[in-house]
Amino acid sequence: MDFLNRAVTQLADLFKSLSPGARITSALLLVVVVVSLAYLFQSHTAGPDAFLMGGEPFASSQLPAMEAAFAKAALSSYQIDGNRIRVPRGQQSLYMGALADDGALPPEFGKYLEKALASGSVFETRAKQQEMLRAAKQNELQLILNRMKGVESAAVLYDEKKPSGFNQPMLSTASVSIKPIGSQPLDKERIPMIRHLVASAFAGLKPENVSVTDLNGKTYASKSDDGGLSTAEDDDYISRKEKYERIWREKIADQLEYIPGVVVTTNVELALDTEYEETKTTLDPKGVVYKNDESNSTKTSEAPAPVGRPGVVAQQPGGANQPAAVAISAGGPKTNEETNRVQSNTAIPTTVQKRRQHGLTPLRVKVAVAIPSSYYDKVWSERNPPPAGQEPKKPDVAALADIERQMKDDIKNAVVALLPIASAGSDPFPQVTVTSFQHITAAPLPIPDMQDHAVAWLGQYGTSLGMGGLALISLWMLRSVARSAPATAPLSSMPAAETGVSTGLSLVAGDEPNPSTAEPEETSTPRARLRRRAASGPSLREELTTMVKEDPDSAVAVLRNWIGAGA
Repeated sequence: MDFLNRAVTQLADLFKSLSPGARITSALLLVVVVVSLAYLFQSHTAGPDAFLMGGEPFASSQLPAMEAAFAKAALSSYQIDGNRIRVPRGQQSLYMGALADDGALPPEFGKYLEKALASGSVFETRAKQQEMLRAAKQNELQLILNRMKGVESAAVLYDEKKPSGFNQPMLSTASVSIKPIGSQPLDKERIPMIRHLVASAFAGLKPENVSVTDLNGKTYASKSDDGGLSTAEDDDYISRKEKYERIWREKIADQLEYIPGVVVTTNVELALDTEYEETKTTLDPKGVVYKNDESNSTKTSEAPAPVGRPGVVAQQPGGANQPAAVAISAGGPKTNEETNRVQSNTAIPTTVQKRRQHGLTPLRVKVAVAIPSSYYDKVWSERNPPPAGQEPKKPDVAALADIERQMKDDIKNAVVALLPIASAGSDPFPQVTVTSFQHITAAPLPIPDMQDHAVAWLGQYGTSLGMGGLALISLWMLRSVARSAPATAPLSSMPAAETGVSTGLSLVAGDEPNPSTAEPEETSTPRARLRRRAASGPSLREELTTMVKEDPDSAVAVLRNWIGAGA
């Protein structure tokens, strides 16, 4: 505490010894130093150098509400970086509290449905409850689409209409508007996924009744009611063709990845039938006996033995007065043989094959491969390295032609192995075409030099550097003012022997020097100069004139002290 008291006392004495102009200048310089240091400290510790919520991206529709919440809480040290927000490090809780107080926190999945169910009332009509749930579903779908990669904002609109006819189904349609990040168009592969996502959220909504609008590109309208196609992407043939071409292009590009700058293009021909059934019958030119019948029969018969008169009369007893019957003699046995032969039946063998297959399958795949001409130069250089200490030679034209022909054959063989098997007897190589193109080297990007780095560094830290320099200059000026201030005590409190003058001394008359009070000549402080001039040397007028020329502030202080002592 004594050290602080002495320091404060010295500073107070130093400030009192300054002239009014020097006091004002010192005060202004001290204010500049304090402001500069405060600015440097504030810009270093309170700058927007931390992302809010761990760098989570926000939808563009959420940013205005968040900025309004920050404005209500008087928080202005934030910065919007794309779709993220930078805040001062250590103040994330303040900004999160401002968002929570104003209800501007990003919603989580299910919040809209919970809010819609919680805000319902028993006095509300069923139609109004259905509208609230529909709006909540739309908001939930928007939230899900906004969380997709590459999507900046999304909006979903749903509507349904009851037809006037009897037992007619409900007509439901939906529209999805998506703004991808930047200026890139929406990936076409996401269109079916978005349609099925929206259709699954509303009962009775079909994916073909969902239209998708790319705010950076085109509109993918829904299919018409009669099954027609509104856009080319809705055609099954085109969509499957693009998919097959992409599959083979990626597969071949992976195979030829060792060639820098290679360009691969594929073309797939599909079967036009969506589904077909094939029946094939094959006949054998040589007949086969499939039936051969043969039958033999023998019949033997004998004459009957003698018998009486037939009938009831012959059976009566007595038999008198009855007509006599003529006896019949018995005949010998008779045999009758019959043989039946059936000719053999011959049939032609027949083979029937039935095959059912889905259509839109690849029939033929054609591939075009383009190789930069610089690749052949690199291959020649690898095969013909220069001797140690010698410059590399230029490749020969004939050697490059041989390398090109060999590389093309190798590429054709490698690509054909990845294609569907061709029919027997056909040449597969026409399916693959390998060409060469002249490689044009792009101009290299200019490398930033020291001047560019310096300009960029000054643009980033120029303000801090300027404030630091201003603080240093202000400190240097304060030091100069402090060193130029006279360090003398009031003459009224000094003995007459030390000052060399009496309190009633006139400024016009000079006194005789006093050799006993002379100071050494090497002393250069203001107090020493005052003693030296007062003790010996020229007259007091000459001393004052010299002091005014050399050190006006000290002269003013001496005169002030003298005038005060005389008063």
